[in-house]
Amino acid sequence: MRKYGMEDIGFINAFEKMTNSKVMDYIRGESVLYFVVDTKNIGKLVGKNGENIISISEKFGKKIKVFKYSKDLKEFVKNLIVRPIEKIELINEKNTKSLKIKVANKDKAIIIGRDGNNLKITKELLKKQFAIENIQIE
Repeated sequence: MRKYGMEDIGFINAFEKMTNSKVMDYIRGESVLYFVVDTKNIGKLVGKNGENIISISEKFGKKIKVFKYSKDLKEFVKNLIVRPIEKIELINEKNTKSLKIKVANKDKAIIIGRDGNNLKITKELLKKQFAIENIQIE
């Protein structure tokens, strides 16, 4: 279990109050706060043209990214990766879970992100929520 500092706990509590949602997971990056939320209506949480998230971002002084939580692994992966996914394959080998995710070639760079940052965050969230050790983008 990851331990959060007082500043992180403050961000989580404030975010929950501002959005009336439950934060299921949270990662603080250098300039971005990542929230995984359990909500029925992610669109309402984000607001028209992202206005709610923009407002929270201004209050926190950091960029905000929000992902909808799901108990279903494949649904959660689709919520994390905002590009069309052709196939998701779960591989169990030697007590280690891995994922193979097939996407269009044009989407790979966006999914991986600059310096691999998007993929790093995706891996961290999947490891914490589903014990996925490795992700392969095809």
